[in-house]
Amino acid sequence: MAKIEIPNALKADMPQTILGRIMSATPVVMTVIATMLAGLASSEMTKAQYDRSLAAQQQSKAGDQWSFFQAKRLRSALQHNTLDLLQASTTSIRSTSSR
Repeated sequence: MAKIEIPNALKADMPQTILGRIMSATPVVMTVIATMLAGLASSEMTKAQYDRSLAAQQQSKAGDQWSFFQAKRLRSALQHNTLDLLQASTTSIRSTSSR
């Protein structure tokens, strides 16, 4: 890693007191903090996208289960109606043939 050299003109402008050193280090510290916060924001965005995708998958699964239930219920109703029609037609045939 290359060593960063501060130009002499900038060194001359900056006082060599503790406050001067703090002021010269502040942009570096702020850059590091900003980079860390950007990384956290990015990871939170990724997590949010994952959660949203998972919710969509679960919603789709619930819709599929509801459709399957409705199909089974419809098939059951049709079978009961067919049975009722067959029983009604059988009793009407028996009652007309016995006369």
